[in-house]
Amino acid sequence: MNYLLFFLLVTVTICQDEYGCEDDCECSDILDFFWMDRESILYTEEAGCVRNITCVNTGQTFVQFFYNESEIARPVDSNKDYGHAMSLNPEALTSDINIFEFFGMVCENKEWYITKYPRGILYQIATGEEIVIGANGVFDGKKSKIHDYWWLIV
Repeated sequence: MNYLLFFLLVTVTICQDEYGCEDDCECSDILDFFWMDRESILYTEEAGCVRNITCVNTGQTFVQFFYNESEIARPVDSNKDYGHAMSLNPEALTSDINIFEFFGMVCENKEWYITKYPRGILYQIATGEEIVIGANGVFDGKKSKIHDYWWLIV
């Protein structure tokens, strides 16, 4: 009887550790990053840390990150220590967008990161001019920690 109990305990532990059988996400509620009414979006949670956060893309959806918490180097002419991953698409300003998928959001070490920059990164130089870099997908796959309470969707 003890062997059966031991076998079950080992099986459950291996399943959770090696095969990701847990349904719980170790990251905080991703909706805590929003500056908007939660009732105005479609939000669903799937197994693990997979989410669907769908809203109307007004062209002002962005994710702010700090370069020192990113795999992307700060542009030498940037006068700020942060950048914005943009969603602006003039051809689709009123279409729905799953921003979780659009920005490739992932949970790692209890923190939320983006891994996609579909419309590039917007940053500002000393003159106040705004510049967009990486709209060609060159930064895709690089992680940037989402900065707390700076993710704005209008």
